[in-house]
Amino acid sequence: MFLHELAQVKTIVVHGNCPDGVASAILLHDVLPQAEIKFMQHGQDAYKALVPEPGYLFCDIVPYVTTKEVTTDGVIKRINDLEAIKPWVDAGTLVLDHHKGVQDVVEAFGPKRSHFGDEKTEPGVCGAVLAFRHVWSLIHEVMDATDTVAIEEENRAEQFATLAGIRDTWLNKHPAWQAACAQAEMLRFYPIEHWLNFKDPFSTGAFEVWQERCAIGSLLVERNERSTLKTIESAYRFTSARGTKVIAFHNTKASSDVAEVLGSEVDLVIGFAYIAEEGVPKMLLSTRSHAGFDCLAFSKFHGGNGHTKAAGFNRVVVSHDLNPYEMIKQLVLWYESSL
Repeated sequence: MFLHELAQVKTIVVHGNCPDGVASAILLHDVLPQAEIKFMQHGQDAYKALVPEPGYLFCDIVPYVTTKEVTTDGVIKRINDLEAIKPWVDAGTLVLDHHKGVQDVVEAFGPKRSHFGDEKTEPGVCGAVLAFRHVWSLIHEVMDATDTVAIEEENRAEQFATLAGIRDTWLNKHPAWQAACAQAEMLRFYPIEHWLNFKDPFSTGAFEVWQERCAIGSLLVERNERSTLKTIESAYRFTSARGTKVIAFHNTKASSDVAEVLGSEVDLVIGFAYIAEEGVPKMLLSTRSHAGFDCLAFSKFHGGNGHTKAAGFNRVVVSHDLNPYEMIKQLVLWYESSL
């Protein structure tokens, strides 16, 4: 990306309800304070309703793209309809993302306006890492001389982004895993407004505040571990006709932690929740797997997206729907019957 393009950014869209999205927003807001920050989630009506126009930067999320159904060798698949994002491409939109399911979408914006981070070739890359590399570092280099203070700030910003990536891509064997978890919980705990009002977050003066926040994050990690065990204990389990072992529970935020605890004990972890958008009830589903189940294919089949091991989707709730656990069973059945 070029500095003159970044200078034209008026609106920054980041992934909502996600520590990596918050970390991305902090980094981008620090060097692009004039831009409005919008936190969006896949499937959200407000996200789908965004109007393509100049001045947009998307990070850890891409402009809304529809999918289309194709059949290959008798197998039904859903792929991204790249023609649907042409208005965003024509508007000069900037895009930074690392979700495997939208790699083709990111690349459609061209190398001058987009960067895709492939965690297979570069473990730990995430929205915050991309924001640091392609926006924060670039602008910061121009704003500040290469003196000791500027170097220290850059080191802190890079460490912050790196920890976000370790947690977001689940590098649980990394030496900094516990620190990454503490940072993620800290970002979840404080309101978004707190972080966006936090002036010069990587300055020397802010260092002690960060340390204090991370100490709180460590306590929250301990509490979260206890909560995860309770979630597992009360969760609903079933095995599909194809032998897929599934665990489901009412808590989308716990899906990653449950998957980490259970490992290969189950094939598919599903956390769900309900929301209403403009009076329309919706069921949100967050899927994870450490046992080889293709969460991306499953979610794409139902109109969602994400990574192979972590993806999600949502569906409109109708009056004749089954109870949530039977509904999840049905969603798995519909997907597996197409294979």
